[in-house]
Amino acid sequence: MFPGLRLLSVTTAPVANAQRRLARERLTPDIREMFGTNETGLLLTARPAVQDAHPEAIGRAVDGIEAVVVD
Repeated sequence: MFPGLRLLSVTTAPVANAQRRLARERLTPDIREMFGTNETGLLLTARPAVQDAHPEAIGRAVDGIEAVVVD
């Protein structure tokens, strides 16, 4: 662990569940995956509780964002 590291934010691509677990063990327990676009900014975020409950999810919409899943 890095004692001074409080949060690790991943913003480039989804992280595999096994990689996320390893990073939480070795770096910090608070790893957040964040998704958005250059044009809009942050849209979705997956905090540790969401990652644990739904390992394959990309997160929940942030406040003020409405997300719709379409086929």
